[in-house]
Amino acid sequence: MRKTNSSHLPVYSRGRSEERQASRNRPQFPGGFNLRRLIGPAVGLLPSIYGRGRKKSDSDLDDEELVRVEEARGFLKKSDKEKRRDSGRRDSGQFKVFNFVTHKPISMAAREWNSGDKNGLRLRNQSDAGTVASFAHDARPSMRLQTVCRWMQARMQKKNKRTKQKQQQQQQQQKKKKKKKKKKTMMKKMKKTKKTKKKKKKKKKEKKKKKKKKKKKKKNFKKNFKKKKTKKKKKKKKKKTKKEKEKEKEKKKKKKQKKQKKRKQNQKKKKKRQRKISRGGRLRVFFWFSDRHQNHQDVVVEWRGGMVVRCRKL
Repeated sequence: MRKTNSSHLPVYSRGRSEERQASRNRPQFPGGFNLRRLIGPAVGLLPSIYGRGRKKSDSDLDDEELVRVEEARGFLKKSDKEKRRDSGRRDSGQFKVFNFVTHKPISMAAREWNSGDKNGLRLRNQSDAGTVASFAHDARPSMRLQTVCRWMQARMQKKNKRTKQKQQQQQQQQKKKKKKKKKKTMMKKMKKTKKTKKKKKKKKKEKKKKKKKKKKKKKNFKKNFKKKKTKKKKKKKKKKTKKEKEKEKEKKKKKKQKKQKKRKQNQKKKKKRQRKISRGGRLRVFFWFSDRHQNHQDVVVEWRGGMVVRCRKL
C-alpha cells in the first residue's frame, strides 16, 4: 500500500484542530513565555495591543474585544466554566508577573531588592515592585502567601547585609586611594619648594657679587653719582575692534547657556527618579500552587512611596 503524505490530508485527520494549530503560530511575548497560559482566551488580542507595532488604545476596540481585553487585564471576573477551561493550560509550579502600571510582563533581570523594612520590602522603582510580586524566581510554588512574604524578607535581609559589606569595602578602598593621592601631592610640593629655595639662594648670592663689583667700579670714578632709574615704558595693549568684542561676548554667552542646559537636564532626571519612587501603584501577580487541581492564585501587591503597603489575595 502506498504511503500518503500527511500534508495532503485534511486538518482533522492529522489529529490537530484548526484552533490548536492557530494557537501554535500565535506570537509570543519577548520574555519567551506563552501568554496563552497566563491569560487564556484573550491572548489573541494582546500582541496587537502590547506588541512591537502601533499601540492600540481602548477606544480602537469593539465592545466585545474590550471585554476580552479587560478580562485579560484582570478587571473582570471570569466565570467558573472559563476558569476550569483555563486551569488545564497552566503548568503547576510556574508563576508570571504582570505589571498593572505599564501593562507588560516584568523581566526576571529587573527584579532586585535593595533594603528591608517593617512591611518587608523597600523598592527603588516599579520594576523592583515586580520583584516583590514575583516572590523571586526560586520561590517554591507550594508556599502560601504569608510564608512567601516571610521568606522574601529573610532573603532581602541577607542581600542587604551583602550590599552593606560591599559598600563598606568600597568606602575603605576609596579612603586608601585618597590618602595615597594626598601623600603623592604633598611629596611633589615638598620637592618643588626645596628646588625653589635653592634657586632663590643662588640668585641672592649672584646679586650680592654684582653689587660688590659695581661698588668697586664707582670708587674709581672722580664723581660719585647715582644714575637715575628710568621707568620702563609699558607696552600699549592693542585696542580690540567691535567685532572681536562681540565674538568674545557670544562665546561667553554660549558657554553659560550650555552650563544652564546641563544643569536643567540633571534636575529633570533627578525629579523623574523621585517621582517614580514616590508614585504608588498596583501589581497583579499570577502564581500557581502545586496541588492536585492546579489551582491558580491571584495576588495584588500595592506600594506607596517606594514601600510595599500590602500583599493580598484576590
